[in-house]
Amino acid sequence: TDWNDWFGRGGLIEVLRPQWYRILFARFETYYEEAFRTRADGLTVICSALAERAKKLGVPADRICLISGGTSPEVYPTRTKEECRKHMGYGLAHPILGFASADSFLDVKIVLEALAIVAQRFPDVRLIITGKTNPQLLAAAEQAGVSERLILPGFLPVEELSWCLGCSDVLLLPFPDTIYNNGRWPNKVGVYFCLARPVVSNPTGEMQPLFRDNRVGLTTDYTPEAYAEGIMTLLDDPEAAQQMGQNAY
Repeated sequence: TDWNDWFGRGGLIEVLRPQWYRILFARFETYYEEAFRTRADGLTVICSALAERAKKLGVPADRICLISGGTSPEVYPTRTKEECRKHMGYGLAHPILGFASADSFLDVKIVLEALAIVAQRFPDVRLIITGKTNPQLLAAAEQAGVSERLILPGFLPVEELSWCLGCSDVLLLPFPDTIYNNGRWPNKVGVYFCLARPVVSNPTGEMQPLFRDNRVGLTTDYTPEAYAEGIMTLLDDPEAAQQMGQNAY
């Protein structure tokens, strides 16, 4: 059996499901998430938090295998920033940040608030946010005062994603210390690494050893000020940023 996210007991159900769903189905979701783990001959988990959770449920340690999320470099080819911006029609003069999503935009609020701070030092900064735009995202951008700084290409075909995100100087992966983040592996980090760009994240769950041991970007405290400082540190030092991007690849 495979366990690839923390859904029940305070996990993703709390952020990706409406309240009526949580009231009606939280106990069922938790039951079906946990009840059968001890019956299997083996269990694969995507992160160490799920491995520890499985042990507490009674799964023997020798039946658990941790397999981090993978990626496909041939699907997300590495290109230069200049190539990507020419392809997408973006100029080279201003810094661009990138945030990949599908439709949930988990933890994007801190990105928008940090963008407002970065804009004070880099007035021409822009932020690409891929994915199906929703009213909540637009409202959060309006509240942060950064609506005019967003580039919203929408939900992209996979072959276009690397062109679009490859326009970025820095890629963003906010990862606050929550149950659902400790209990998952963000697959976008693999896409980011394929593009050979540095990443700004937070030292939560599997991201802590990944960034600590490999110098692929920076982790910061989970405040808009600290997150903005991490972004600006990379924008201020293009050589270090490029080396981190190469390390990531």
